[in-house]
Amino acid sequence: MYAQNTSKTKRGVDLTVVVVGAGKIGFQLAKMLAEARHNVVVVDSREEALTEVRENLDVMTVHGNGASGQVLEDAGLRNSDLFVAATDSDEVNMVACMTAKHFGVKKTVARIRNSEYQGLSDSELSTKRLGIDVIINPEETVAYEVFKHLRTPDAIEVEYFADGKAQMLGFRVQENSPIAGMTLEEAALTSCTVGAILRGGEALVPHGGTQILPGDDIFIVGKTGVPTEMSWLVGTREHAVRSVAILGGGRTGLLLARYLERHRKYIPVVRVIEQDEEVCQYLAGELKHALVIHGDGIKPDFFEDESIKSLDAFVALTGEDQTNLLAGFMAKSAGIQSVVIKLERDDYLPVASKMGIDSVVIPRMIVAGTVLRLVHKANVVSLTLLGEGNLEVMEISLPPAASITNKPLRHLNFPRGSIVASVIRGDSVIIPRGNTVLLPGDSIVVFAMSSVVPQLESYLK
Repeated sequence: MYAQNTSKTKRGVDLTVVVVGAGKIGFQLAKMLAEARHNVVVVDSREEALTEVRENLDVMTVHGNGASGQVLEDAGLRNSDLFVAATDSDEVNMVACMTAKHFGVKKTVARIRNSEYQGLSDSELSTKRLGIDVIINPEETVAYEVFKHLRTPDAIEVEYFADGKAQMLGFRVQENSPIAGMTLEEAALTSCTVGAILRGGEALVPHGGTQILPGDDIFIVGKTGVPTEMSWLVGTREHAVRSVAILGGGRTGLLLARYLERHRKYIPVVRVIEQDEEVCQYLAGELKHALVIHGDGIKPDFFEDESIKSLDAFVALTGEDQTNLLAGFMAKSAGIQSVVIKLERDDYLPVASKMGIDSVVIPRMIVAGTVLRLVHKANVVSLTLLGEGNLEVMEISLPPAASITNKPLRHLNFPRGSIVASVIRGDSVIIPRGNTVLLPGDSIVVFAMSSVVPQLESYLK
């Protein structure tokens, strides 16, 4: 059964995307793709899930089994440019992608959580042979994202570009910051670029006259290591995390603990707190060095234990947003310096900020960035969404025939609301100025408001 809002057809679209699965991730993908003016069809076997999609998004819906060839053909699969299978079942997603490839879809994406399926690259059942071009694993992605935060605890956001040559860090400007109250021109940063500012939930792409205020979240790009050195400018106190507790022994918690065990030289003390006794027994058998604690991580007396209060960091990764928020707040109240939590709903971000929680990871926003990269016209190598998804940070590789090469930046007409924050040329990371000339083969890190991305793509193309 189809349901369609006609407003989309009036404003024009670029690509047709079929999304199988109307859960949290599928809903977010459909929302962001529709906002980017793509023609989106959502397929799900649950009518109640599709009702929510129809009531909130300007997309088409099809009720049925997403692994069924007939259902996918009804969804217009033959004419689609991108296919995303994001149900909770790895097997359904794999079969759906195989069907999509059979119908001739050029690019397919599958949510696959089982690591055994991801390790089939050398076999006859490789993911490529199964018709899957890109794999997304939200739990693994979140675990790695948290690991990056723990390695750079002063930052609220961490991202790398060009195989680690360039780095973006986000910092919250403190009252005692040397640059609070200054304009960017007055701050005169020479070794990095402020590419974006989040202020009161709104995203800004700044210019020289933009004033930096206490409470702003600013995002700095430069050669890896240099943005870390800038932390003192925003008033944060540099510190290292050597001990951490993970609340939640589910798939994400286990993956993070394994990451930390592989990097014990950085964070040697790891504790995993889990309320389910059977899960604790399983974790104890899977982890070699981490201490598994059977207990309720949101009881007030839990944070009165000196062995918990003395930790450098606390991470809440349960499946409940309210639990993670409460545990994060209690950890901060107990004096734990670095607190990272996972949230499924981005509308809780202001609440987390008011609670003093240092960093928030939202799985569906990370996945959305991975998929949005595939629908861009420009050669986007990586894409990160900031704030509530209304600001994009893209690493773009410039092809030999790019029209913007061999010209100084001051002669280029990048859309208002976008900024070139860094240029990577070979092993060099260049902080661009007006006389910087872009060359074929360069990679550029660009901050852009989502509303101007279509203009930016047309310009770069």
